[in-house]
Amino acid sequence: MKNNFILIVLITGLLAFTPTYAGAQPISRNKENAATQELIQNQTGKQLTALDWYNRGVALNNNSDQELACYQKAVAVDPTFAPAYYNMGIIYMKRDQNAQAISSFNQFLKYSHDQAKRQDVTKAITDLGGEPAPESGTQNQPLSGDLKQQAIRLYNAGIALNNNSDEEMQYYLQAIVLDPGFAAAHMNLGLLYYHRKDYKDALTELTKYMEYTNDPPQQRNQVLNLIEWLYVAVKTSSPAAAPQQQPVSQQTPAAPAPQQAPGSTNSAAPGPQQMQEVPLQ
Repeated sequence: MKNNFILIVLITGLLAFTPTYAGAQPISRNKENAATQELIQNQTGKQLTALDWYNRGVALNNNSDQELACYQKAVAVDPTFAPAYYNMGIIYMKRDQNAQAISSFNQFLKYSHDQAKRQDVTKAITDLGGEPAPESGTQNQPLSGDLKQQAIRLYNAGIALNNNSDEEMQYYLQAIVLDPGFAAAHMNLGLLYYHRKDYKDALTELTKYMEYTNDPPQQRNQVLNLIEWLYVAVKTSSPAAAPQQQPVSQQTPAAPAPQQAPGSTNSAAPGPQQMQEVPLQ
């Protein structure tokens, strides 16, 4: 019975908290702009990557020509950088430039690995009177070694901080932009939201972790216990229900063993270790 309930929790959580296309969903555009600004301050004099240009657009967050130009420069550097096409489409849609929005969204569909957002974008194109581009199979191809390596470096930078700061959160968010299926980054991001009592976002990220993870059953079960608690907390909007123990937590190789997740019967809750960089082919 409990397993059935947990399954219902997972499915309901995924359905209830899937982002919609109505607003841009970049690297924590509203919550972490200060962290984004901090991360781009030291870029003077270096050749900017697609992610750098993307971050500059996100930091502007004003739907301006300047923001749009940042995303255009991002795709000029890397024509496969799907998140920039997504944000371009959002800006064009807000300007009622439907043809440009449809074109940008179709480019997003061509290169994106984010299945949930692909569904939202497909609906947006239809609502705008366009025709979603036929699937080319690109989104089903494995991520390039370069993107995976960049995502892992960003994730490891967050792990190195390990201080629950906006900057740590920003690294995980950027890793997910590059690799939407990066399960460990979703888990750490969910735990940061949990520590901040942002239970709705925590539930969203931890259910994404469950969708993508290949972690052993012990760790998955502990996250399921936390998801079950979060689902109840979100539905009841009851901060007083917060558990006293910490849930599963991030680890660095030197970190002490974390405490149990709420309701867990396991003696320890293993968190994601620092990832090894993927060598380029």
